[in-house]
Amino acid sequence: MNTWKGTICFLSLLTMSACLTPEKVKEHHTYKELKNDKNKRINALRKEINTQNKRIKNLEEANISLSDLLDSLENNDNQRIAESKVSSSKPSYIGKETEKYLDANGNQSYRVYVKGKVFTTYLIKHPGDIKLFWKNKNRRITNLEGLKRMASKDSEELIFGMNAGIFTQGGRPEGLFVVAGKEQVPLNTRQGTGNFYLEPNGVFFITERDSAAVLKTASFAAIQSDLKIKYATQSGPMLVINNKVHPVFKEDSKHYNIRNGVGVKADGSLVFLISEKPVTLYQFARIFKDHFKCPNALYLDGAISKAYLPKLDKNRGLTGNFGPLIGVYKNKAQKNSPNKSK
Repeated sequence: MNTWKGTICFLSLLTMSACLTPEKVKEHHTYKELKNDKNKRINALRKEINTQNKRIKNLEEANISLSDLLDSLENNDNQRIAESKVSSSKPSYIGKETEKYLDANGNQSYRVYVKGKVFTTYLIKHPGDIKLFWKNKNRRITNLEGLKRMASKDSEELIFGMNAGIFTQGGRPEGLFVVAGKEQVPLNTRQGTGNFYLEPNGVFFITERDSAAVLKTASFAAIQSDLKIKYATQSGPMLVINNKVHPVFKEDSKHYNIRNGVGVKADGSLVFLISEKPVTLYQFARIFKDHFKCPNALYLDGAISKAYLPKLDKNRGLTGNFGPLIGVYKNKAQKNSPNKSK
């Protein structure tokens, strides 16, 4: 039986072989190749479709991001344009400097004329020239005339003087006051009313290395323990804070007064300034910011403010009832007479 089945299978194969002519074999191989090519193309198309779908998704996401970016850029541009318009609409407070004199210490005194206002200036190259005063032998010095007399008794010559900050009715400095490394009044971080408490207020100080700075009270308090202070006076408000005018000051303010203050320039030199006529706090701050390029400046006082600068005829009317005072003594190692600078 098995032999018979084998014979049938063999005959069947012979029959099939007889039917598969060379042409049919070739046709069969061609069909298989075409089918394989078709499958390859289908797979390739599927991959391409997946790739395109991914690209479309990425493009859609990129479109959203690009749209957000364009909106952001447009908003920034509009803001810059608006700020530019506001800035360009504000008049510059850069003035003309006249009547310049160099004193025996190499410091410069002159007047600045800005928009019909006159400001007397004392520019100090070496902060170590500065001294602060309040009492002499436990008695208040009181005014610039008293400071001048005290200097004379000590065989010194006063070449510059100015009131040095806001004080109480009894003549006590309202805030921190350090003289020759000794703290006479502690830092005042309380809240209150009046110019001193118009936050942020600040501290003008000189270190034992004769470097000077003006800082907001909060900033000073954070590093006070690390500083070796030789002289310091606290007052307020700040006039210029990191190259910006105090945010509370208004350009159209109606509050005019004689004002004095101090600023520290980027090179470390000091600018002491007093207005000859009443000005607003905004105008006063803009002089420090625009003309003198002081990144930080501090208001010292107003209305009663006075300065002693003999070469600019600021040597009369030196009486008054002040608290803290600033003074510069003539350096005995320098020339004995001031010269007019060219």
